[in-house]
Amino acid sequence: MLGERLIHLDPPEVTGYVMDGIAASMGARTTEFPYYSNWDTDFGEVADRFLAMCQDDEEIAARFKKRGLAGTIKHLIATFDKDPYSICAVIISLLYDDFDTGTTNPAEAKPPSFTLRLALGTMLSDSEMRKLIPPVVYRLYRCTQNDQDILLHVIQVLEDFMNAKIEDEAYQSLLLFNIIISSEMWEIPSPSVETIKKRFTDVLMSDTGIYTSTELYCACSKEKSKACEQFQTGKYDANPIILSSMTTMNTGTKALLSLLRPVCYCSVADWMDKQHTSTPSTCWMLFKATSRNLSRSNTPPMERSCRRR
Repeated sequence: MLGERLIHLDPPEVTGYVMDGIAASMGARTTEFPYYSNWDTDFGEVADRFLAMCQDDEEIAARFKKRGLAGTIKHLIATFDKDPYSICAVIISLLYDDFDTGTTNPAEAKPPSFTLRLALGTMLSDSEMRKLIPPVVYRLYRCTQNDQDILLHVIQVLEDFMNAKIEDEAYQSLLLFNIIISSEMWEIPSPSVETIKKRFTDVLMSDTGIYTSTELYCACSKEKSKACEQFQTGKYDANPIILSSMTTMNTGTKALLSLLRPVCYCSVADWMDKQHTSTPSTCWMLFKATSRNLSRSNTPPMERSCRRR
């Protein structure tokens, strides 16, 4: 979003832009806008593509003959919630025992299927850990004593991975992140918690569970809507903690409307196509201004074919 703001200003000394992600407003229609509140649905689409790619692997397919990899995850989701105290359901629940509720009380805890989705989604987000998804699912399904020992180790490794501190965190502002999300990337009016939660439960995996951020959005925006009424977090005597709408809000820029030539564009899903041998964690979009390619194209850059750099 900050990069797009810079493109709107169009400083003459800047001749090119490198975008380190796939989310931008660009004048998109409401149904296509990359709302953060729709994160779980979008993540689920990528996850489905990944699982389909895995199923094309002969060795993986041989381990999941009856239901397939995706079908086995669906089976685990159903069986874990039906019997949340089964051994492997309890093991997977160890990872997020206080997810969403801040409690370890089994009566208040979320279903193990929520933890399963989050665990697999977190693994999918890492280029190395996603390789473990098929064997982890296989062992969760089989759940022998040996599998249980290995799964406990996997949970510990995953927990260490999630809690690891990286140098870049010193340059990240959680406040700025939340302001941008609340100002530009949340549906207005906000969908209900139930609606956003259903988006999470409708997918096989996601790394977030965005419905837990609804209360934060309501607090930042002071939005008067049915979704925010239940929280009562916008009752403070101050202005909302969000940015005011700007004339450039959700407005396309020259660079993103084909006046600058895209050297390469690809979506995360495209990178996960089986023709690629590896999947980078970030998809790069490079725009390069040239004197001979400044005419508007009839084909939006996002619809052009992706070629690997």
